[in-house]
Formats: sequence, C-alpha cells, structure tokens
Amino acid sequence: MAQPDDGNESSTSVDTIVMTPRSKHSGSTIHPDEIRSERQTHLDPFEIRVVHRNGEAYPLRRLYATKTIPAGTRLLAEKPLIMVTKANYHFQGIADAFVQLSEDDQKQYLRMELIRYPEYAAMEHDIDSKIELYESLVGKEPESEQEALDLTYLEDSLSEAIRSWRVNIRFHSNSTELIPDENDPDITPNTPAAAVFPVASCIQQSCIPNLCVTFNKNIERMTIQATHHVAQGEEFTVSSRYRNWYEPLNSRIRHLQAAGNQCRCPACDPSHPDFLTQEKHRANAKSKAELVERIVGRLMRRDGHPPLRTSVAVTESNILDLLNSLVRAGCRDSEIARWRKCLAQEVLPFLGKWTAAVAQAKLTVKAAERCWGEDHPELEQLREMQRRAEKKMNEELEKLEMNGRG
Repeated sequence: MAQPDDGNESSTSVDTIVMTPRSKHSGSTIHPDEIRSERQTHLDPFEIRVVHRNGEAYPLRRLYATKTIPAGTRLLAEKPLIMVTKANYHFQGIADAFVQLSEDDQKQYLRMELIRYPEYAAMEHDIDSKIELYESLVGKEPESEQEALDLTYLEDSLSEAIRSWRVNIRFHSNSTELIPDENDPDITPNTPAAAVFPVASCIQQSCIPNLCVTFNKNIERMTIQATHHVAQGEEFTVSSRYRNWYEPLNSRIRHLQAAGNQCRCPACDPSHPDFLTQEKHRANAKSKAELVERIVGRLMRRDGHPPLRTSVAVTESNILDLLNSLVRAGCRDSEIARWRKCLAQEVLPFLGKWTAAVAQAKLTVKAAERCWGEDHPELEQLREMQRRAEKKMNEELEKLEMNGRG
C-alpha cells in the first residue's frame, strides 16, 4: 500500500521556528488594555480579532494568520496566566491562585470568555440566595450589634462567593489539562495540573484543525504549532479531543456541547459537500483503530503469549489503512505520530521488517516535530527509538552479508 501523504515533507528543522510577539506583554500574555481597546490585537504572525457569529451570545476573540504559515511553524510558546498544581486543582486552590496575580493580570483574566456549565448551578443558586437575603437586610437599621455583624459577614461571604464563581467558571471555560496520564508514576502533588493560556484559549474548535497545541514541561510553555499550511487571513483552529478523529457527527456534537463548544468545520456541517466523505473516513479510522489496539496491546504486554504472525501482518496493513483514513480526513496532528510509532516500535520489529521500521521511525520523529516542535521532551524518546531501529537494521544487514559470504 502506498504511504499516505501526511505532510511530513513540509516539516523540517528550518520550518520549526519561533515567532516572537511584537505587542507589550504582562508576563507572557497580551497586555490587558490591548484586547479591551482594539478590535484587532496584532502579533506576529497572527492577530486576535473580535468576531460575531450566529448562535453565539457574545462576541468572541479568535486567531487569524497575518501571513502565510508553513506547516511545522511554531506560532507561540506561551506562559500560563494562571496555573494550579495537582494538589491545588480544586475551587479554593484556583481562587487562591487568582489572588496571587497582579492587578492587571486579574483584570485580563476576568475579561476572558465564560461558559455557563451545569456544574456551577448549585454555586449560582447559593449566590442568588445570599443576594436575596442581603437585599432584605441592607438599608434597614440593625436592631442589634449582632445583626450588624451578621450583615458585615454576609457582605464578605457574598463578595467571596461571587469572586470564586467568576474565577472558577472562567478557569473551567479556558483552562487546559496538563497531565495527559493520571497513572504516570512521575506525577507528584506539585506537578502542574491545569492552566489558562490567554492566546491559546482564543483558538476556535475544529474537527479538521490546522494547529497542534501542546504543553512543553521542559520550558513550561504552551506551544502552538501549525500542522497544515495556513494561508494569510485564514482562521487558526485546534481540536479539543483526539477522539474527534474517530467519532461520527452526533457523538462529536454531544461531547462538544458538554464542553460548551461549537464546531462549524466541514466535518460538522451536513450540508457541506465533504461531509459524507469525512464521516466515511472517520468511521473507517475507528473500526481499524479498534482492531489494531487489540493486537498492539498484546504485543506490548511482553507476557510470552504474542499474537500470531499472520495477525500482526494484518495489523500492519490495518495501521497503514488507518493512517490513510486519518490523512484523508485532514489529520496532521499527533495521532499520525502515534500510529507510526506503533508500526516502528511494535509491529514491524515483530515481523522482522527493520528497514521499514527505520523508515516509520523517521516519519514518527518528523510528525512529532511538526506537532510539538524540536524541543519537546518526548522527542528524545522517539529519536532513541529511531536509533535502536537503525542499529538493529544494520545488525541484520551484517548478518545477511556474513551469510552471503558463507
């Protein structure tokens, strides 16, 4: 089967560059007055525009390219405006982190978009009850010293409840989870768990994204990389869930609505001419992924009971078919690297196809560089996988030469 064109040819070391913002920054985030006073905030090579769309209650801030962007380009490495550790990832911990911000950063944070999540209904009801009680008492002459103290306590309690709601609901609306695997043995109570990145939070959801947004723990920045060629004036988009590549429209809509998101990409528009093709490729990707995961899971267990060689050979074909469906659906993100890694590290070595394993390892590294940038900590593991495959391939070639001489 021909190798799917996943755009790796455009992902070279010279494409992966850092563009430095031109505007003033507070920390590493946009100066609060710029978003308030301008409908467009100019950075390099993108700008933040205030847009109005049908179905949205409020205007939104979204990112657009100000120049042509090659795939593999890093747009920004952004510091968090507010971040909490695993130990402090709760309502009070988030509220405490907000208090530590500068006055300007607090103002910027409170201007961020919010989504009215059902989880906050109880908190909102409690605030409404406090407001009703406060309104019934304020303006009256206290009948006792205790009543005056009670009113003062109620004022403080109401103020704290409103601030906690404003802070936490915005964190919920704009934050990014930083722990991909809760079972990671390296996770400690002090491990960063979630954070808000003001520029990254402006990126529009799409099931056919042109960006990959990843937290780089080595530099403690959220990196924003172009995974597709992006034309000048085009909107930047990112997928909120990797599972979007494997789900039909009705399932994606359910998950997006639960997160307060809407998507208007061709894969989510039944009237678009590409809609049925998108559904077909995602359905095929899902069916192939389910078949592959069973066999690859057995290979990874190393329990002395490997799958049959014929099953692994079929799995190789299924992964290539899966990659082809993902690429045809528009995928250029880390899912490509994930499945190429399966080929390079598990399937092809089991089959003894070391030349093919080396080729897939190289493609894995290129795909990861395009999505994450060359400084991502996980890249060294992938490069080491490539070196191991190259070493084994050379050993096998030497054996063939020795056997030929004999």
